[in-house]
Amino acid sequence: MNYWLAQANPTKFLIIEYYAKYGNPDTQNTWHSRYAGKVRTDDKVFCFKSKGDNTWRAILSLEEVTCNATKGLKLLPQEEEFVIDRKAQDRLSKEWGFTTRTVKAFPYNPIKEEDFKKYPGLRDLNAPTPLRRGIFHLSRIQWESLEDLIRRTRCV
Repeated sequence: MNYWLAQANPTKFLIIEYYAKYGNPDTQNTWHSRYAGKVRTDDKVFCFKSKGDNTWRAILSLEEVTCNATKGLKLLPQEEEFVIDRKAQDRLSKEWGFTTRTVKAFPYNPIKEEDFKKYPGLRDLNAPTPLRRGIFHLSRIQWESLEDLIRRTRCV
């Protein structure tokens, strides 16, 4: 099993609004060009909101991968209205993608980057940015530290 931190860029997709409408969505898709084909069913993923046009970065949800990464993954119907960057949407259809099931979303009480950087085991964690291509592989220790932080602060 692998552990991932996947970026949601609010200049391309309205992630906060998506969670506002769907709460804990049954499924959502994520695209990446890094680690192509290495994301597998049952891997664990934290959804991470990048700065985009806002001033904060934060973890918004805990996800579980429901299918191996594949090329040509399409947007789910419920995701369509939240896409801002249509050019990026066309590009995404050519990249690797995977589908997740939301285990727990906490978009209105996120774990902000400055908070998890203070937590033991996470000080060296570099959050994804567009230059890092949207996904970051976490070590088991980093994953367990994030889970512990969320359990202690978000009652998950």
